[in-house]
Amino acid sequence: MSKLNSLSATIILIFAGFEPPIALAQTPQYKGNAWILTRPNFAYTGGRCVVNGSFEDIQRPLYQNGNILRGGIGQNVSQLNIQDSNIQGEGFTVSDRSSGEPDPNQVGTITDTFNGSLRSDGVFAGTVTTTYYRSGDRICQTSGAFTLVRQSAADPNQTRSVTLIDRSTFETRFRSAPTEQAASLFEAQQTNAIAKHLDVPPPKPPTLREISQDLAKIEQKTQEKPALSYVVTLKDRLDLVLVLPRKDATKNSDSLPVRRITLRANAEDIQKLAQEFRQEVTNSRKTNTTSYLSSAQKLHELLIAPLEPELQANKVKTLIISADNHLRSIPLAALHDGKQFLIEKYSIALIPSFAMTDTRYKDLRKTTLLAMGISKSTQEQIPLPAVAVEVSELSQQWSQSKGFLDEEFTLNKLKSLTQEQRYGIIHLATHAEFQKGERDKSFIQFWGEKLRLDKLRQYTSESGWNKNPTIEMLVLSACRTALGDEQAELGFAGLAFQAGVKTVVGSLWYVSDTASLTLMSEFYSQLKNAPTRSEALRQAQVAMLQGKVELKERQIKLSNGQSVTLPSNLSGAKLNLTHPYYWSAYTLVGNWN
Repeated sequence: MSKLNSLSATIILIFAGFEPPIALAQTPQYKGNAWILTRPNFAYTGGRCVVNGSFEDIQRPLYQNGNILRGGIGQNVSQLNIQDSNIQGEGFTVSDRSSGEPDPNQVGTITDTFNGSLRSDGVFAGTVTTTYYRSGDRICQTSGAFTLVRQSAADPNQTRSVTLIDRSTFETRFRSAPTEQAASLFEAQQTNAIAKHLDVPPPKPPTLREISQDLAKIEQKTQEKPALSYVVTLKDRLDLVLVLPRKDATKNSDSLPVRRITLRANAEDIQKLAQEFRQEVTNSRKTNTTSYLSSAQKLHELLIAPLEPELQANKVKTLIISADNHLRSIPLAALHDGKQFLIEKYSIALIPSFAMTDTRYKDLRKTTLLAMGISKSTQEQIPLPAVAVEVSELSQQWSQSKGFLDEEFTLNKLKSLTQEQRYGIIHLATHAEFQKGERDKSFIQFWGEKLRLDKLRQYTSESGWNKNPTIEMLVLSACRTALGDEQAELGFAGLAFQAGVKTVVGSLWYVSDTASLTLMSEFYSQLKNAPTRSEALRQAQVAMLQGKVELKERQIKLSNGQSVTLPSNLSGAKLNLTHPYYWSAYTLVGNWN
């Protein structure tokens, strides 16, 4: 590239329904130099502006390969190209084809015009003017300063190192840190721990103000108020940090809606209590007892009860939990306050960290579905006869769907299908194991072959899962996790990020063929009407625990009155579906909305 004297180019922003790809910092594709574009805080307000909100100190790496820069300059930007190797002139213009909400009445055009010059220090700086148009008419305009700085030594293909401080150092820093700093420290530690386990570059953790504002945007879209709870177990105490939504969090200097509660609790005692809870809930011989109730109530008293006044006062509907070691594999839905289960009060989602969660909203009620599974024995796995019904039912129940079974469920088949067509939901009814130790011991079973988890990211990338529009949800209806094992927990918690999908719904333990079919049938029935995917799972679990879903001989009676017929070699007559063994295993990881 020739020496820069001045800068001029046309930048084309390519939108795909406001679905920007995974940040290039996570999946680098361009070698060479990097540039950093910094913009000021813009506030779009008043008049007939399409968007009311703000961008705060936007700073994004733009990676250069020859005469093209690629990156993102804002939340709604997916790609930009500078197509002039000499970069001459006095400025450049950024235009997008559409912006604002998906509602056609809210679609307009944004044009960003950058005017400036190259300074002696090598920084291109000047003024950027942003203009909003609708139907060709200008409706509002704002401006501010910008800089474009070349990072001569940067190489986006160089893997970003993972900085994971030892546990003792983390606890020392966390104890003495103010609330916002402590929460950010835990967010970074969670992100780095899972990134290290998955062997991927860690994304940059957001600030608490960015998280609070993001939660507010999601609430506005879904009309379901979320709250994020960080659960941190120190050696001799338990810290709960609750982050509530605030739409102006990034530009308001006032204190954030963040609450920190510290309880005296021994980490080993909490770990033992969690283990006791898991053992009681997962014991299939105790499904006609309430042996789990004591530990369920004790854990609720520790993890949830201290937050209840804030949750109730703020009318929170969805509880998002980022939990510390040994707490990522407890069935949160089955925690109990002495009167009711936690799932009866809140939709629940487990996230690895906020940085590793794609929180963009999309309505799933009209998306496409690909259902695949294995009902017969392959590679010495036990057969799952109900899977044949599961795949068939989902294919018939969902209007835009395809289904494939047994010999047709291969790695090559799934790859070719997802390369040919973008599916919103991929449902895999097959054995999946999250084992102790290295990721190559964990797998998803296909016909005659296994997809090892250390190869998952490469496979999904080759299959195009990380391209726009993003695959919204991956459902694993018959998986099992090594409960309480830190490495297995990290693998399960980071599965959505690793697979390049927004959400994973999977089971912490293998329930039973009949119960899996029952919950999945109810879940997809609820998904057609629920405002969010986490609420659909909540309604399905509540329907089971409250006896609104029944098994009668060879018929599953769903809460909407519809029936599903079991295979002739299965019977659910003796299953007590109200027991949490049958419904609380299913956990939503990642995007909850």
